[in-house]
Amino acid sequence: MLNWDIVALAPCSWSGNWQRPQHILSRISNNQCNVLYIEPTPPLLSRSLWIGLTSSSLQRPHVVFRQTMIRATPDLALMIVPPVCLLGARYSRRITRWNGRQIAIRLSDALAWAGISRSRFFFWATLPEHLEIVQHFPDVPVVYDCMDDQSGWNRFLDKDRLIAQLEQELVHRARVVFASSEPLVRKIASYGSHAHIVRNAVEARRFARGAEERLVPPELSNVESPIALYIGNVAPWVDTETLYELALTGDVAVVLVGEVSTDIGKLEALANVHILGPRPYRTIPSYIEASDVCLYPFRTSSLTESVNPVKVWEYLAGGKPVVSYDFAEIRQMGEVVRIAGSREAFIKAVQETLRDMPIPNHTGNADKQKHLVEANTWDARVDTIKKVLKSELL
Repeated sequence: MLNWDIVALAPCSWSGNWQRPQHILSRISNNQCNVLYIEPTPPLLSRSLWIGLTSSSLQRPHVVFRQTMIRATPDLALMIVPPVCLLGARYSRRITRWNGRQIAIRLSDALAWAGISRSRFFFWATLPEHLEIVQHFPDVPVVYDCMDDQSGWNRFLDKDRLIAQLEQELVHRARVVFASSEPLVRKIASYGSHAHIVRNAVEARRFARGAEERLVPPELSNVESPIALYIGNVAPWVDTETLYELALTGDVAVVLVGEVSTDIGKLEALANVHILGPRPYRTIPSYIEASDVCLYPFRTSSLTESVNPVKVWEYLAGGKPVVSYDFAEIRQMGEVVRIAGSREAFIKAVQETLRDMPIPNHTGNADKQKHLVEANTWDARVDTIKKVLKSELL
């Protein structure tokens, strides 16, 4: 038992596709402690607010205009905050402070409802701007889970500076810092602090090939070509030109599962490219099982260099061959992933995989892949987290 309750300041909705926060917090809360999960709220006048008002997508639950408390599990409650925050928080410290105060005011009333012990809880922060919430609770310990290079999301220098400043202050405020990759550990060290590395992981049993009888997704039932699958947001950090040139070879059907937030006009024009949009997390193993090769075609940037990719762990757990561009965190998996240093090498690696050619200089990859997955489950990661918390929160 942790003997601490948790107020989790979340970067993603609990009901959306499961990411690192849901995997970790659901396991920590399981008969261990009470968790209050603060859902992110779209700012007033933002595009995401309008989408939330008009969309029935599983990824974007409807926006509510009053504070709502929901019991997701016996140990975990959701706090849904109305859209009281202002747009532009990552450009202005004043706006960030205003938004933090709005959440803090509403949080105080929610603790009792969620069964949170006011004298023994800590914040689980996941974004630099969460500093402006925890500052209103100076006696409450903070755990910062650094999942991404947040400044890498931004295009403007002033925005980058503000995020870096907020993150540095949050790191110094935190009693414990976790980081999901070695580059992020080094970034935390540049602030003069230490981070415990806890990489991303996978629900091995859920994604294991043959773990349950799975039907081919209807959208893929008439796809005859070998399938090259990418799962995740089709965003500016995805090298869509690589996907386009791969499709032009005619060797594969390229299937994309995830939200699209970048120009894919060239891909949409090709008959052997299938853009399916987001799918519920529980169905993702079926798409992986229906594929022949899985892709990680990210562009190189400070953001992508810092990522330990959940999707690659899920591909591997599904028993599928994986082709990726060269990143430090991917090299940790190097024996079971084909790593390409150029667009031409990436396409060649896909073609060789489809011809069932072994990875050069590597043997027994199926067994290595299985053992790698079994050693990198979310259960194992949470065991590590709990040991650190028990040690450093005493």
